[in-house]
Amino acid sequence: MYEIRDGLFAQTFQSESSLDPMDFINNDGIEIHSMWMEQDQKELNIWRKHPDLGIVVRDFSFETTEDLLALVEATPHMAHERQIQVHIRSLNTGLTHPQAKEAILGGDFIPAWVGCDIKSCGDILAVMFRIPSSWRYLYIWNWKTGEELY
Repeated sequence: MYEIRDGLFAQTFQSESSLDPMDFINNDGIEIHSMWMEQDQKELNIWRKHPDLGIVVRDFSFETTEDLLALVEATPHMAHERQIQVHIRSLNTGLTHPQAKEAILGGDFIPAWVGCDIKSCGDILAVMFRIPSSWRYLYIWNWKTGEELY
């Protein structure tokens, strides 16, 4: 997974502790590169690297002005349901964001979702979860207070 925003390119990867050559989706680290390059430069500079976030990341978003890194955890399926867990971290440190009242948003169980899309703007965070049928679940939070808005 990757995202480009505010002059940064971020992508997830597997840390050494979870490296399994047969597993292509268990990404638990994130690497953030500055997209500003000198004329003779051949590779992007690493701006931040968080090698082991302690969770398997399903999707993520970030916002530099808020120092926000929001991570959707790939929770295991449980009897055709899956729990929603969105971790609120600092983009700079990878640790729980100091302005977040709640370190993890969500907790609800919804039908086993197969994908999601996450967006942030200021103190608002929205995640749309897709399930195999045509249904979608939209959650909107104030990530600073932890209040679920929708």
